[in-house]
Order: sequence, then C-alpha cells, then structure tokens
Amino acid sequence: MSDRKLTQSRLVIHPKAIAALGEEVCFVALEVARDLRSGAIPPDEYDQGSFDKHNSKCGAACCIAGHIALRMMMHVYTLLNRTKFWDFTSPASRLFAGSRPSDPLLAADAIERAILQGSDNPWMA
Repeated sequence: MSDRKLTQSRLVIHPKAIAALGEEVCFVALEVARDLRSGAIPPDEYDQGSFDKHNSKCGAACCIAGHIALRMMMHVYTLLNRTKFWDFTSPASRLFAGSRPSDPLLAADAIERAILQGSDNPWMA
C-alpha cells in the first residue's frame, strides 16, 4: 500500500482545507509535512521566505508550495493560482505565505494545523 493510501486511511482532512486546496493537494501537503518532520527534506532545502531560492522562475522546490508543486509535477505558480493563493483571505495564502519562519518543524506543524484542523492561522500554535 502506498504512503498516500496509508495517510488517507488514518487521517481526516478538514472540510475547510479540502474546499481551499482540494483533496489531492491536502494529501500531498501532509506528505511534505511528514518529510519536513523526518528530515527526508533536508533543512537546507526548505526556505519559507522564498518561493524559489534556486531558480528565478520558481521551478524548484524550497517553500511548502514549491515542495507540493514538485511532487504534483506542476509549476509552483500553477499551484498557487489553483489554490487562490493571491486572494489574501484564502486559507492557502496563510499557509503558503513567504513571511513565515524557515524551520521545517514549524512548517510541518503549520501544514498539519491547516489540513487536519482547518486552522485559519496555521502558523500560530
């Protein structure tokens, strides 16, 4: 059984998160959280302060949105547009915002609060 199927069978995605991001993005975000927490994504490959510290056209992963987009094989701006990131009232804008700490564990916590609890302020404990 794939990791995604295991995740899907054990966790309940909050309806607000599904409405804001879509079910597939929610499951991929939880995979990113797991990998941020475990170290599978090395800390130097995560920087929430920049959509792309390696490529000026934002084609590489670095932030939460970048890691999700990479796994979904889409351009990060496609993901951001699809989740209405540019609407600052959108839950996605609160999760994907670049002005957040670049601590992988804080990011994993924020993802889980947004996806599993439907938090309006996922970066706040």
